[in-house]
Amino acid sequence: MQGTGVQLSPETRPFLIGAAIGSGLVAQAAERGGADFVLALNAGRLRTRGLPSVTSMLPLGDANAEVVEFARREIAPQIDLPVYAGLSVFDAPAALDQALDNLAAGGVRGIVNFPTAAHHAGEVRRTLEAAGRGFAAEMDMLRHAATRGFATLAYIKTEEEAQIAASIGPKMICINFGWNAGGRLTELVPDVSINEAILRARTIVRRLARDAPQTVVLMEGGPVVHPRQVAEICAEAGTQGYVGGSTFDRLPIEDAVYDRALAFKSAARARRVERRLDDRLLHLAAKQGLVGPSGALENVLRRLSGLAEQGGHIVIAGKPGTQRHAAAQLFLALAGLDLQLTILDPQEQGGFETGVRLFGRGADRAGLLEEADGGVLRIENPGALEARWQRKLARFLDTGSVTRYRGRTAISPRPTVLAVTDASLAALEKQGRLLPELSARLAPREVVMPSLTERREDIPALLEWVTAQAGGQFEFGPSALGFLMRAELPRGVSDLRHLAEKLTASETRGSLSAVDLDPFLALPRAAGGQLDSMSAERASILDALRRHAFNRTAASREMGITRKTLYNRMKRHGL
Repeated sequence: MQGTGVQLSPETRPFLIGAAIGSGLVAQAAERGGADFVLALNAGRLRTRGLPSVTSMLPLGDANAEVVEFARREIAPQIDLPVYAGLSVFDAPAALDQALDNLAAGGVRGIVNFPTAAHHAGEVRRTLEAAGRGFAAEMDMLRHAATRGFATLAYIKTEEEAQIAASIGPKMICINFGWNAGGRLTELVPDVSINEAILRARTIVRRLARDAPQTVVLMEGGPVVHPRQVAEICAEAGTQGYVGGSTFDRLPIEDAVYDRALAFKSAARARRVERRLDDRLLHLAAKQGLVGPSGALENVLRRLSGLAEQGGHIVIAGKPGTQRHAAAQLFLALAGLDLQLTILDPQEQGGFETGVRLFGRGADRAGLLEEADGGVLRIENPGALEARWQRKLARFLDTGSVTRYRGRTAISPRPTVLAVTDASLAALEKQGRLLPELSARLAPREVVMPSLTERREDIPALLEWVTAQAGGQFEFGPSALGFLMRAELPRGVSDLRHLAEKLTASETRGSLSAVDLDPFLALPRAAGGQLDSMSAERASILDALRRHAFNRTAASREMGITRKTLYNRMKRHGL
């Protein structure tokens, strides 16, 4: 059913997309999505078994036999696209010829060198070459496949390999930047940065334009995950296509299955929570943005409802972004006290004056405790009060009476004290920010707000709420939801709110994918921490080169060094 080949004439030079996959289902989806050709690789097959691509280099089975089998029976009959089968050179020549015969009989019209020695370096690579099982042998295999009428695609990583590959005249050459990082199956960090990938691709494209002008140059792997990154490299390096492996099957399938399973689970749990909680409670909570089906949120709502029924003081503890103030407002609404609120923030004034403002002074100055009599006094971070005022507050909470600073008569105001803290009482006490006697008095009525990490199931509902609050005309599609449910959001719900506000300000419309969010989010640094001095210098060289379209004279001028010094530094860093 597949076509006869990819049109690669110099006049048309289309931007080509290749899908390196391991199943007929993904091949059909790639075809419907507009892929130009398919690569049947053992790495794709291993990914369907839940293994990372790097295991394709291990002796887990007969790679060639497996590729021949699934390429001719599962891939080629299902699609009209050209299919390239990945063959290694570990089989004897006669076995490789038999594999080519079987592939041709099954309608496969292309061959690619994979698994490839290009992924090896150092002693392993030298040993493979010496044994006649290295990159040179792979190029001989592709040359032989071409004489049998197969189109060929050569995987390479370096300029030297590109030069060798060009000598056999393949239809396509793919620059590989290493194994794709990301997802749940691997903790790999990319071998190169986007800037280094651009520099490497640019050098290789120029070499191949001279040595093999009829060959289309593609790219794959490493840090290249998003379409935006593909566009960057193509625009700045001149590559003419992209091959996606993990980015076309592992990552999308992981995300889609994760999102769908979580959606079903969350929907079912949401219904159960709705049946268990009072309609009025859910309605009031939703007005404050306390939405979602997680068990952690359900526990908070139950606790707030119970404390509001009992009456009395309350502490709501939580880091910024945990909706601690929303919980405070919900408590007030449940207790019918939301219109009678006095606020004290000890961090807004000096320590002494804050105490006087809270307790009053002498015979003629009432404090906030008296002013809030019959209403609510909200104290922000009582741990910021001086120790003497914390002791005085603890005595008031214990006895119900207090004297003003330098006062002589005990008074008994009856406000509801609502304390909001940035950490649990136990943590504040351990840090020396809260006296044990005040902590002990407040602890029985403490509500600790869960972090967003503890309630990831709530993120879809929270996103809907923050979008409505921002007045956004967009919605988060499945991949965007899945991305945000896994992302590091250090400021919790505040990060979601700021994202919705940015998207609204940019006049974003419609359903958003994970890729659409990339310009609006600062992604966490990859594992590895701070750059060392050598890595920092390397990165600064690449940044300067890229800012000046890789003009080395302009880059060296910006860096304040000579062109020769720049050359030497690039050489030292292997650039």
